[in-house]
Amino acid sequence: MLSAEEYHVLEEQVEQLNIENDVCQQKITILLENNKEIPLLKKSIKKIKKEIAESEAEYEKTIETLNEQLNDHSSITRSPSKSLSITTSLNSLLGFPDDIQYNTAKSKLDTENERFEQLVNEEIQVAESLEKSANKEQILSNKIQDLINFIQKCEVLKPQVETYLGCGLYIQDLVSRLDDVKKQRKIQKGRQYRLNNWIAQTNAVHDSQMQIFNGLEKDLVNLGNKHKELEDDYHQVEILLRNETTKFNQEEFNILEALESKEKYEKETMNLVDQSNKKLEEMRNSIPKIDEQMKQIQNEINSHGVKKKKLLQKKLEMVQQLKKRITMERKAMQKQDISSELVMELTQVEENHLLEKEKIEKEVRLIEDKLKWLQANAEKKKQIIEELDKSVFPMDEPVSDSQCMKMFAQSLEEVKITNSALLSDMQEIGMELAGIEGENESLRTILSSLE
Repeated sequence: MLSAEEYHVLEEQVEQLNIENDVCQQKITILLENNKEIPLLKKSIKKIKKEIAESEAEYEKTIETLNEQLNDHSSITRSPSKSLSITTSLNSLLGFPDDIQYNTAKSKLDTENERFEQLVNEEIQVAESLEKSANKEQILSNKIQDLINFIQKCEVLKPQVETYLGCGLYIQDLVSRLDDVKKQRKIQKGRQYRLNNWIAQTNAVHDSQMQIFNGLEKDLVNLGNKHKELEDDYHQVEILLRNETTKFNQEEFNILEALESKEKYEKETMNLVDQSNKKLEEMRNSIPKIDEQMKQIQNEINSHGVKKKKLLQKKLEMVQQLKKRITMERKAMQKQDISSELVMELTQVEENHLLEKEKIEKEVRLIEDKLKWLQANAEKKKQIIEELDKSVFPMDEPVSDSQCMKMFAQSLEEVKITNSALLSDMQEIGMELAGIEGENESLRTILSSLE
């Protein structure tokens, strides 16, 4: 919020700007009126010059004719005989008397003299009008030069005027408040002190902004170095991935070979299973024979004596041991049919390869996410630096509340844009995780089919 002193300073500045604006409008109207009169004056000057030239030509012609007439008259007065003879001859030819001819010549001379005097007076008037027009032209040129200088000064103040014209309602409120405040009090004291405080505040703000700008420049340099390091890491990761792809290709080739050997082993195991089944059938067939022999032995025990009974018991024990051995061998054969060392090794190799592949993919995604984040951060800082370069720090005027609100709204819009970008990045990461889960499920199905 603005303090009372700053508010009073702003009020004075607004008054000065309003006064200057009114003066500018008045001068512009005067200039427009003068500019309208200039072409008319130029046309009138051209006409006057043409009339002067025509009058000068006529004046020269009349002077020549008058000089000729005077010469003729002087020659007539000097030689009266000749003049009389000429006049008599003219009178005899034209039929006019001598007095009439003299009077007509005299009247012509008088009219020509009067016309000559009129032309002289007109020439004097034209010269005076030319001087006046020249003075007017000089005055107009001086006014035009003054107006050009004033327009140049106005162009310097144009951004300030535009900023104040842009907030017209605010200025009207200020003017209404100023009218109310002017009736109560006037600002006379403490202006220099307030201005010094304001200048100190603006200098402090400028210094803090310059420190922030220097920090941002250092951050940019660090970001450039980190970007180079990340590019180097990215190239190294590409090389590692290429090597890993070659290894994966080799391992796939080995897996194919292992699958071929597996098929061969399955065929062999199937043959062994068939043979073991045949043996089991033979053993099953032999079990009833053994039971019959046991019955016969028991009958013999019952029929024979004690010694023969002990021998028969030993034989029975031998038969039971054989039976146990057959069952043990049978169980062992079943286990061999179910599991094999080659199958276990293949499954372990495939699981290790899949785990390594998942780890590498996770590392690559993490590096890509870091690159995206760093690029976005670098772009943000570049934008901030460009805005700081474009921004003009007001050293002579304070920042208004409307401008502060506009800057705050712009910062909020930038935060919204960054949040939307982060949300889009999170959605992409979620899509990638869903793809990874699908790949894991497919691998689990493959492992279950192999088992």
